[in-house]
Amino acid sequence: MSVFYMSFADDERGGFQGALVMEAPTLERALRASHALGINPGGEVLSIEHDTPEDIAHLETLFPRDKWFRLLFRDEIPDPVGPDGKPKKARARS
Repeated sequence: MSVFYMSFADDERGGFQGALVMEAPTLERALRASHALGINPGGEVLSIEHDTPEDIAHLETLFPRDKWFRLLFRDEIPDPVGPDGKPKKARARS
């Protein structure tokens, strides 16, 4: 089972529409489940699959499980930019 981070955007509706974190066997199943749950805001989707225990554990530090399976808005998403305005360094893989 994988965990998918999905970000939705629609230029005609002002850009960013929200993000989801969902556990599913495939991206297609995650998208179908988001529609069935009524939490898919539509638009284009950018997805990142997390499929190793280490990646999933790291994702849980950013998005605790109580934020999974619901539409997240901009203020609920960790900022990838540090206070100095530069991108935060990616976590080192071991």
